[in-house]
This record gives sequence, C-alpha cells and structure tokens, in this order.
Amino acid sequence: MIIAVILIIMAGCAVAQYLKGTLVKSFEAFIVALCASFVALWWYEQLSEIVIKQEMIVDFAQPVCFGMLFLISFAILQTAAISLTKQKIDFGVMPERVGRIVFGLLLGYVISGVLLIGAAMSPLPEGYPYQRFDASRPDLKKPAKALLNPDGFVAGLFGLISGGSASGTQSFAVLHAGFVDELYLNRLNPKAKVRADASTITTPAKAAAWPAPAGLKYSSGDAIQPIADCELIITRVGFTGKITMEGSLASNQLRFMCKKKGEKQRLGGSAVTADLIGYLTGDQVKKIGPKEEISLNSKDVKDGVLWIDFVLSVPKDSEPVAVGLRTNAIAEVPPMVSAEQAPK
Repeated sequence: MIIAVILIIMAGCAVAQYLKGTLVKSFEAFIVALCASFVALWWYEQLSEIVIKQEMIVDFAQPVCFGMLFLISFAILQTAAISLTKQKIDFGVMPERVGRIVFGLLLGYVISGVLLIGAAMSPLPEGYPYQRFDASRPDLKKPAKALLNPDGFVAGLFGLISGGSASGTQSFAVLHAGFVDELYLNRLNPKAKVRADASTITTPAKAAAWPAPAGLKYSSGDAIQPIADCELIITRVGFTGKITMEGSLASNQLRFMCKKKGEKQRLGGSAVTADLIGYLTGDQVKKIGPKEEISLNSKDVKDGVLWIDFVLSVPKDSEPVAVGLRTNAIAEVPPMVSAEQAPK
C-alpha cells in the first residue's frame, strides 16, 4: 500500500508540473519543499513542547506541529519564489518537458518523505505507515525501507546539513542519529508510551561514562564478547518524575549517541548510535534485547532520581555524548573518565 501511495504522489506531482508548470517553477517547488521540510524538522520539537504544556493533542502534538510547520513554510516560501520569478523563462520544448517531469517527480519524492516522517511520529500501530522492523525479532542493523527511501532521504539530508553547520552547537545528526529508525523503534512496543517529559532523564555532572572492567560477565555467567572494533563502556543515566512510577521501560525507546573522543563540539557534527548490551546488577550485567523491559523500582529512587548503569558496545576511540528517551527527552553525557575515576 505504501508503495502505491509514494508512486501516486510522485506521479501526481509530475503530471501537475508538466501540465501547469514550467521548468523554473518546477525546480522552485522542489527546492521550496526541501527547505520547508528542513524548517519542520528543526522546529517541530520546540513548537510541540509549547502545545503539550497547554495540554492539547498531547499524543499527536509532534506530528501535527511538524505538518503545520511544513505547510506554512511551503506556502510562504512558494509565494516568495513566485514573486521573484515573474518573468517567464523558456529553455526550449524538450528541456521544458523533461525538466518539469523530473522536478515534479523529485517534488513528489520529498512530499512522500515528509508524509512518512509525520506518520511515523504519530502514535499509530508499529506496522504503520510500513513495517520497518520485524515486531517479533527486530534486527536493528537491518531496517526495512519504503520504496526509494524518501523519509530516510529527507531526514538524512537535513542531518547532513545540520551536522555541517560551523556555528551549530547542537546538531540534529547527533541528537537524533538514525532519526527514522528512532521513530519506529519508539513504537515497537504496542503498550509503551511514545513520549516522555523533557526532564525525564539526566546524567551525573561528572563521571557519567567510563570503561567497563575487564572480565565483565552476564548474570547467566557467560562472558561478554565485544563486537569487532568496539569496546564496552558503562554509562550512568538517571530517571526522574512520573517514569519512575511506571515500573518498567522499553529498551528500544532508549538510545545512546556516540562520537570520537576529544571533539570540542560534543553535540555538533554527526554521531552514531551505540548498541545497548544491558545494565549492571551488582558486578554482573543483565542482558537485554530489543523490546525487552528494563525494570524501574520506585524504591530505588534517591533524592528524586533512579540511577541505572548501562553497558554499551561503542566503536573504538569513541564515547557517549548524549542519551535519549522516547521522542522528546535528551540529556548530554559529560566526557568519559578513566576506570580509576569511575564511581563506586
């Protein structure tokens, strides 16, 4: 079904541009759609937080704000583009015909990506708008993709642009590394909530991440085998507020973003997500996989925070820089400390 929707949108845009547009106007519409998608991705979180504080459409705040920002930005930018190109420019019969179709298809491609991202933000069943991960045995390394991957293109291009900003201290490509996967993983557990308060998670001001001790084992007694070219890192995360009363947390809703050690802009540039191995229980590791529940015992809350030490598989010479929960809770992780400086 989603294949048909993408093809219909692309074909419809191509036909509309061919019949009523020009090469220049078709190109303008494509660029305007891209820019409008960037505006929507950059500001939807901030706007949705304002809406949520008013206790309005809480579960649908993010997709509604995302869609509104795209439509409003598209209308404003398109009006400006038309006013700047009132004089007709003709490139000849064949260039005009081919150009209208090509940029019409690209316009439909971008619009398809925006629609898929908006739908993935919504609290729909995990198989909609398409099945990105196998619900029974999700393979996080091999996500399925929609035809031509339009949502991945739109989110990836915006991440590339935000990560390349010389002045930006917080990059979308870091805070939302693997953005489309994040959206679908967030809905992998049907009963799990899709959002959390922005202040739900925290990290220690110092000593939040350190190398795992040698010989660390699972609670089953089996030795942990690090993934090739990776090392085990322990990261301490604190949970606060209402989430500590929920009793458990879906592991697929928790993500850790990593970058090369020593980079000055810790939240700038781009990042990759680390593999979550499990969490410490005493001197052993409780292994967890996708869709598994992480126990949250409210009796363990101290000074309003429930601390859990997570064990991550991180690429060598890299370190965690941020941790995210669900769709709208992100906390920065301070620079790693040595094993000798690790908290007891």
